[in-house]
Amino acid sequence: MRLTDVPTAVTACGFSALHRIRQGSNAMGVCKREPNLEELLSDPVMVTVLLNSRITPDHLRVLLRNARERLAKARAASETSHALVASPH
Repeated sequence: MRLTDVPTAVTACGFSALHRIRQGSNAMGVCKREPNLEELLSDPVMVTVLLNSRITPDHLRVLLRNARERLAKARAASETSHALVASPH
C-alpha cells in the first residue's frame, strides 16, 4: 500500500479532505473562513467523533441552541438591571 492510498482525516473548511478528494476538488486548498456549525456537524470525521462519545449531531444542536437561549436571557436581564441602576431617581 502506498502512502497516497491511505485516507486522511484532515479537514478543510469543515468538510473532510477525503470527501473533497472523492469529489475531485483540491483537498489542499486554503480556506479563509471558519466552518459554520452545520458544516462541522455534517463532516464525517466530526460525526464519527460525536457518535463515539455517544452524542449525535442533533443532541449537540439542541445543547447549543439551549445554551444560546440561556445566554440571551441572562444578557437581557443584565442589561435591564444595568439600565435600572443607571437611571436617575
